[in-house]
Amino acid sequence: MAFRDYRKISQLVDELDEQYQHINSLKAELKTIKSLDEYNELAAKINQLVEEYNEKRENVKNAI
Repeated sequence: MAFRDYRKISQLVDELDEQYQHINSLKAELKTIKSLDEYNELAAKINQLVEEYNEKRENVKNAI
């Protein structure tokens, strides 16, 4: 059986949780934006964060 560093996995999960909370707060900001350009800029940033989140989530899944 392979040795797993559960402390490292726990830190990764904590980072994922923080990033998830950040994504949700940015999504809430979308409702208050009136300019289409600002909306598109924030939406692009959210999409990038979601992609990073999914990559980190896969890393955690593989580590477990």
